[in-house]
Order: sequence, then structure tokens, then C-alpha cells
Amino acid sequence: QVKIQTALSGKEAIEKISMHHYDLVFMDHMMPVMDGVETTRIIRRLHKEYDDVPIIALTANAVEGAKDMFLSEGMNDFVSKPIELRTITGKLRQWLPVEKIKRAEPGTIVEEEDTDIVIEGLNVQAALELLGSRTVFWSVLETYYKAIEKSASLIEEMKEKEDWARYTIEVHALKSCSKQIGAMELAEMAADLEMAGNARETDKIRRETAGLVQRYRSYIPILEPFFRKEEEDDSEKPEITAEALKDFFARMAEAADNLDLDTMEEIGKEMGQYRYQEEDKEKLERLLEAVESIDADACCEIMEEWESKL
Repeated sequence: QVKIQTALSGKEAIEKISMHHYDLVFMDHMMPVMDGVETTRIIRRLHKEYDDVPIIALTANAVEGAKDMFLSEGMNDFVSKPIELRTITGKLRQWLPVEKIKRAEPGTIVEEEDTDIVIEGLNVQAALELLGSRTVFWSVLETYYKAIEKSASLIEEMKEKEDWARYTIEVHALKSCSKQIGAMELAEMAADLEMAGNARETDKIRRETAGLVQRYRSYIPILEPFFRKEEEDDSEKPEITAEALKDFFARMAEAADNLDLDTMEEIGKEMGQYRYQEEDKEKLERLLEAVESIDADACCEIMEEWESKL
């Protein structure tokens, strides 16, 4: 029953802690524009109400002395990537207020089928050891699958723009999440190019990025059968009206401005209860994907485009 909110950058994190009080903050180390260390410094300096709130670093570069560095910058602890479920659970038990730790009700854990999962190109057993659960594995894998095209395109864009700092962050992220699902070969390729990015070995980056992205995208057809959605019969649903759409857009825009993911998801479910014209089905699908990706800007762009054609 943990209630989680996420931020896509240090700037968003600071905005959120200005509006809400959280019991604990997990802070990614490498982020674009403002990294986790700088974000933590601002929180500790300007938000005294967070003096006693634990901030835990998440990092894929757990080199010797990393913990001392994080502690000196105002963080309380760190977790190395790829993240193991038992490790993150241990940190929750250690750092959450004691009154927030409650034993689960008996019977809430569902036994999973003891069957082998075989997916081409993935070391599923290694992923399960990290994640600790088949249910969590499938959830993480679906998120990974849905992000492939967007993330691959971003890596290519950063290479073309020669934005080597952002390029390095993106391949760093790819390294971590690929390890988590058991895509070990791809993780090694990403780690190699992360090192090249840190060293500004631009010739190597230009030479090898295409191979990395090709390997990354090769997982789209491999994973697609596991997450293919059956065509839904919506003949019994009421047809959406322009007035109802405008109401949904207004509510969704307000939720997006407040970065209220729970409300955005709820509105998306409500929108799914209606029947749409063919040209609007694609817009709805894009909107729901943007909500799932926690991309508030994309949500607003899709709604503006959609509303202009009503």
C-alpha cells in the first residue's frame, strides 16, 4: 500500500517536494540538466522541512567511495543498480517511519506458477533473482518494451546533436534497465558506450551507436507477442461526444499540470469506456501511452491537436 509519485528530473522533484511531504525520496544519481547530487543539495539547503526525510541515491556506478560521497552531499544511503527487490525492500524497512511499517494481511500473497519463462535474448533467471517475483518481472518487462522506440530514438538524437553529456546519461540508463530484464549483451554494449561517452571518445560513439540501437530495437518483435492487446469489442459502448471529450481534456490538463499521475490514469480509464471514430482511436492510444510514460508534455500536445479537430 505504498503510495508512490515519480519525477522525471531534478527540477520536477523539487517542484513536487514543494507541494507534498514524502516519507522517503529515492534519488537517481545521473539525470539530465540537474543530477541527483545537485538536486539533493538544493533540497537540503532550501527545504528545511526535509531535514529529517531520508534521501537514498540510486546509482549504477557504485565505485569505491561512492557511499561516502553521497553521505557527504546530504544523502542518507544508496542502492546500486540493477536494483534487487530484496535490497530496495530492506531500505524501505530501514528508513521509513516505524509507524508506517505494517505487516501484510494473511492471504494477500498469491503463489505464482512454477514454470520456466523462456524469452529469446534474455537471461530470465538472472532477472528473476534481481526482481524476486514473476509478477514484478512481467511488469518491468512491459515498461521496458513500451519504452524501446522512444529511448532508441533519443539515443540517436543525442548522437546527431553531439550532446555527449545527455547521450552518456541515456546509454547509462539503458545499461541499468537492460540488466534488470536480463538483456546482458545489450547491457554490456551500453556500458561500453557509456565509458566512451564519459571519455568523449566521439569516433567510437559514432561508429558503434547504430549497432547498439539495432540490438535494442531487435527486442521489439521478440517482446511484442507477450504484450499484444486483443482487439476490443466496443460496439456496446456509448459513442464519445465532443462535449465529453472537452471535459476529459480539461480534467486531464489540470492533472498533468499538477503531475497527478493517479488522476491521469483514472481519467484514461474513464475515456476507455466510450466508443471512438477510427481516426480518434489512434489519438486515444497515443494519449494513454503518454499517460503510462508519465509524459505530461506529450499528453497536453496530443490533447491540443485532438481538440483542434473537433
